[in-house]
Amino acid sequence: MLEALSHEKVLRVIKLAQLHERDDLLAFLSAMSKDEVAEMMAVMWRGRDDDPGESWAASVQYAHEHSDEGDLQYIAGKTPLPDYLTKGLKALGY
Repeated sequence: MLEALSHEKVLRVIKLAQLHERDDLLAFLSAMSKDEVAEMMAVMWRGRDDDPGESWAASVQYAHEHSDEGDLQYIAGKTPLPDYLTKGLKALGY
């Protein structure tokens, strides 16, 4: 399902969040493309059972349509981010 975003990048974000390395996490996220960030948000939403779309493509499209300069802070600010991303990957079959 992941197209722009690699499974390995999601795992790296999980690790940085687990280590509470917020500056490194934000730097890593800021180096991602808009497509990767949109998919990261969709994985997170899927993992917290708050998926705004009926399909994966719809969730990624929603992330693109509602993207703004606060996306990286939004992702990094989620305390249970590792849990959300882990559950999201599992829901996607990873």
